[in-house]
Parts: sequence; C-alpha cells; structure tokens
Amino acid sequence: SGDADTLMQGIVPQRAQLQAQLAVLGPAPQANSGVKETAEVTSKRNKLENQKGKMDAQIKQAEAIKSGAINLSAQIVTLRRDALKTQLALNAGSILGPRFWAPLYNTQSDDSVKISDFIDELTSTAALSWESGWRFGTIMWVLAAGLVATQGRRYQEEFLAWVGINHLPEGRLRRSFLAAATAVTTLAAVVLACYFLAQAFTRPAQVIDDVRNFADKLVGLSVFCGLIAGLGRAFLSTRRPSWRLPNISNEVALALKPYPPLTAALVFIFQTVETFNSSASTSVGTTIFANGMTALLIGATALSISMRTNRVRRRMLQAGNPPEAKSTLVGLIQMALTLIGVAIMIALLIGYITLARFLSYELIWMGIVFG
Repeated sequence: SGDADTLMQGIVPQRAQLQAQLAVLGPAPQANSGVKETAEVTSKRNKLENQKGKMDAQIKQAEAIKSGAINLSAQIVTLRRDALKTQLALNAGSILGPRFWAPLYNTQSDDSVKISDFIDELTSTAALSWESGWRFGTIMWVLAAGLVATQGRRYQEEFLAWVGINHLPEGRLRRSFLAAATAVTTLAAVVLACYFLAQAFTRPAQVIDDVRNFADKLVGLSVFCGLIAGLGRAFLSTRRPSWRLPNISNEVALALKPYPPLTAALVFIFQTVETFNSSASTSVGTTIFANGMTALLIGATALSISMRTNRVRRRMLQAGNPPEAKSTLVGLIQMALTLIGVAIMIALLIGYITLARFLSYELIWMGIVFG
C-alpha cells in the first residue's frame, strides 16, 4: 500500500497540471455554435485529454492495488495467527525422546549438506574481507567494534553519570536517570559493536544476499540482547548500590549479577542458530531442535534465578542478617518467574516445543517490560 500511495502522490500533481492546461484551452466548441478553433488547439486538447485519461486509469489502478494490499495484509495477519495457534498445539515429541534428538545423528537428512554449504559461504565472506583490498578496512572496523564495546561504553556511562550527579537533585529522579544511562549505554555499545562487525565482513559487493541478510538479522538481534543486558545491569547496579532502583540487598544483587549477560548470550546464541537454520533452509526437525534447546536453557535459567535468590535470602537469615522485605510486586514477579519456568519444562517434557519457546520469549519480554 505504501508504494501505491507513493505512485498516487506522484500522479495527482501531474493530473492537476493537465487539468489546469485543459481549463486554459477551455471546452471544445459545439458543432453549431459558429465558433471555430485552430487544428493546433484541437490537437493539443485531445492530447491533454488522452494523458489525463491515462492518469485517471493509473490512479484507479493504484487505489485498487492499495485496497488489495490492505486486504492481503489483514489476511496474512490472520493466517499467521492461525499458524501460531496450530504450532502451539502441535506435539513435536518430548525432549527425552529420540525424535527430538534425531537431527544430531540422522544421516538421511540433507540438512548437513545445506548447513555445510552455508558455512562455506560464511567462510568465503570472511576470507574475502581479509584480502589485500579490504584488509585494512576490516581491521579498522573490528578495532572500532572492540573499542565501542569496552572503552566507548565505559566513558559514555561515566559522562552520563557525571551529568546526573552534577545536574540532577538527589533522589529517585537521579537514580532513574543513572539507571537509564546504564541501560542505554550498554544497548548502544552492543548494537554498534555488532553493526561494526557486520560492516567489517559484509562490505564487499561480492557478498551474496543470503549472507548479507544473515548479518543484518544478527544486528537486529543485538538490539534485543543489548536491551536484556542493559536493563539487567541497570536493575541490579552491583558496582554502585546507591543507584539501585529496586529495594534489593547487595548479596541478592551480586548473586543475580551473572544472569542478565548470561540470558542475553543464550538468546543471542540460539536466535543466531534459528536465523542460521532459516538462512540455510534446514528441515522442520532441526528448527524444532533449536527451539527446544532455546526454551530449555531459558526455562532452566528462570528457575535458577528463583532458587538462587531464595538460597541467598535463607543464608542471610541464618547469618543473622535479615534481607530486605519483599514488596508485593517483587513477590508476584518471582512467583510468575517460577511458574513460567515450570510451565516451560513441563511443555518440553510432554512435547509441546513451540509452546515452550513461546513461553520462554514471553518471559523475557515480561522482564523487559518490568525493567
């Protein structure tokens, strides 16, 4: 529909210009009016009317295309929703059964050939970027990615911290600004580093579209993962406890410190595997295997977070150092985390792999929203 709108926006001014020219010429005289006009004026009017008729037909065609595109888009949304419902209800076999693990040892499938071919394309792309004509630029892009991910994030975060400390009053507003600065700098560092790495290896014109699209998808994925890591760092604030927004003790925050980068890494790795499978056009069994492993590790991480938090709080009580009182919201979040983690594991055990993956990513989105 956007292309149709663009087409109409280009045609309408031209049609208005033709209409103005026809208005200057006026209507054709009647046969018995006694008014005669030159053959040149008649020819010009006919030419303009023909052009105007063609433009009217183009506008009608564009409107029909726009209407058809809108209807088609609605149908696609409906089909996707129905496909999602079907997939969620599809039993692909328990993760304990041989059917789930078949892609690892099934030599009859041609997935190994497809995977090998795509790996060869990636290897060729990497080798091309290190050829003499591209080597210097590749090194510069890789160095830029490393600097942005380390020193760039650090100095940007310190600058924003200085702004918050020196220009904002003490209290929740300053802590909110500092937490947002931590999240944004982490997100920016991760996304820019991934973008620079993609530029390092996909700059040459000889790179095929499949590899270029694969790299673009990884850059898009880095936004999601950078958001997970950034919000986790801002939420826990283990280096600067006074900036911490939630009422969490240092012991609990330190116990949870590994989980944001771990979750971001797991999501990035297994989403990369899913993207790789899509780019290599692997079979449904291989895709289900990747989905199942993603859900398994995210569900295990969710349960581990809940259990580790409870264990640390019990140790604090036994040591005579009572932990902070949990608010109702924190209690509900921890309960939801535990229940969804258990639901993911149950879904995997009974064979609803797609449902388990759906729940795992809904769990991550829930964490982002609360963050």
